[in-house]
Amino acid sequence: MKTINLLAAMSLIAVFASPALASEQVPFKGSLAMVQTGEVQGGFLIVEGSGSGNATQLGRFAMTYHEQVDLSTGIGVATLSFVAANGDGLSASSIGHATPTPDPNILLLEEVATITGGTGRFASATGTFTLQRVLNLTTGVSSGLFSGTISNPGRR
Repeated sequence: MKTINLLAAMSLIAVFASPALASEQVPFKGSLAMVQTGEVQGGFLIVEGSGSGNATQLGRFAMTYHEQVDLSTGIGVATLSFVAANGDGLSASSIGHATPTPDPNILLLEEVATITGGTGRFASATGTFTLQRVLNLTTGVSSGLFSGTISNPGRR
């Protein structure tokens, strides 16, 4: 009887531990470079961008970026899509703002992003990260770093 109870307990632990493992957060950090363009529409600046980078858990990636900046508040809301070399995708949404620098052609951008899922090994991904970039308004080129956590892709 003890053997049966032990096996039953071990089975229950395995069943209930699986979701906990899937949500284990691991470091997610990387760098990116992108080119973006913007167009004023009403009281908003609509920004489209694309680029590439390298990140933990993701490896080398291509990305696209769509943002809507409220010109009355300076707050931008964006969606980001990352595609790894093997085609797996990662999606995130962010909110951020720009800070002027002494150079009127350069802005410091900071965004806080929430990972909303993806495809392949990122199908049920969760997490958050902070993205900090420097944007050259003359060229539309930006580059920066991001750091945060993501649910462990190896534990799904």
